[in-house]
Amino acid sequence: MKICFIGDSNSIHTKRWYKFFRKEGYSIDIISWNKDPEIPQKNMHNIPFNFILRIKYLRAIFILIWSIRRIHKINPNLIHIHMISNYGWACLFIKNIPIIVSIGGYDILIRAKVSRIHFFLSKLLLKKADGVTTSSKFIKSELIEKFYIKEEKIKYFSWGIDFKLFSSIPAEERKNNKIKYNIPEDYIVLFHNRYFPAAKYKILFDSIKNLNDIYSEFVLILVKGVSVDKDWLKAKRYVENLGIGDKVIFIDKFVSQGKMSQLLSFSDIYINILTHDQRGLSILEAMAAGCIPAVNNLPVYHEFIKNEINGIIFDSEEPEPISKKIYWIIKNLSELKSKFRKYNYVYIRENDDKGKNEYIMKELYMEVLG
Repeated sequence: MKICFIGDSNSIHTKRWYKFFRKEGYSIDIISWNKDPEIPQKNMHNIPFNFILRIKYLRAIFILIWSIRRIHKINPNLIHIHMISNYGWACLFIKNIPIIVSIGGYDILIRAKVSRIHFFLSKLLLKKADGVTTSSKFIKSELIEKFYIKEEKIKYFSWGIDFKLFSSIPAEERKNNKIKYNIPEDYIVLFHNRYFPAAKYKILFDSIKNLNDIYSEFVLILVKGVSVDKDWLKAKRYVENLGIGDKVIFIDKFVSQGKMSQLLSFSDIYINILTHDQRGLSILEAMAAGCIPAVNNLPVYHEFIKNEINGIIFDSEEPEPISKKIYWIIKNLSELKSKFRKYNYVYIRENDDKGKNEYIMKELYMEVLG
């Protein structure tokens, strides 16, 4: 069985599905705009960018033609698009091969709203697809109401996280992990690992500046994630200009799942302020590790976080009220962590364990292939 993925090979989600279906005995090829050392080159099909094609529309046509030809060369039994992009639109011209589209969030919540072309082509692709997956009830409703996709075509389920990896780190190891980063034992650790343009980083850093004025025994760990270098450098300069350089630890390199579990093991509060999201697997990982999730008021977060029951939902996106809420969490940290951890441990084990949920995608493959 040969499957063709279309998506970012650097994405932890793409790599995870690649590894799972390889383990299940499938042959997987990936069409991507990136290369990744974890994926054998024989399975990678990278678009040979011609930098002479600097005109946006010429570049889009080039990508479209190249992708169509490459799909025909791979000749897969099934195509799985991971987030809708120019590359996925090539499937509009592919016949007699089943197609599954997994929604990323940004593709339909942001790009489709600012670009009529993206909306129109995405709508055509979603209607052509044999199956559509999302991990958010909110996004499912958007697909039905805005793109007119039939409900029976949409598969809603959480992709899940490695529950055992993130929930089972012993207390002594947590302590040692904190020492590795030279963080004082009594310091509160704030954490954010979704840094990319969708992150409202100025709000986050302004909030940290305000917090530092009333409480100083903390540090924020920030992981680069999929941020491009220029945005990452902007963030560093902004922090320095605010005078809080000693309060933010920037982690520049890609962080593996094992390393992420170590970082989360000694973190206290996971802060997430984004413009959009799906189910938020990074948040679920933090919750499994025992962190307090503190997130902005996106509809999707209400699907798995109940304010002051198993997490905190900010009621404002202004730095001052956010900093005051973080300070309130810190003052009540022990009580909140104990309460939230018990709830989240059971909830995530039952709803978001990837060991069970990965097979839902396999069942969809079988269903689409008939």
